[in-house]
Amino acid sequence: MNCVYKDGNVSFETSHLSYFAISYEVPEPMPEEPAGSSNAVYYAIAVVAILIVIAAAAYFIVKRKQ
Repeated sequence: MNCVYKDGNVSFETSHLSYFAISYEVPEPMPEEPAGSSNAVYYAIAVVAILIVIAAAAYFIVKRKQ
């Protein structure tokens, strides 16, 4: 069925009389990230974890050589 939406009205032609429902979907807005929120905390935790792993590996290597 061909239809036109213009100036707040929907227009269409039919060959018979019947009930029609006109509907539309409104897209949900994308949520905004709160100000100041970032992944910096996760990066800091990852760096600390990596440093702990490196320090533990160095400790065991030095201990094994003794």
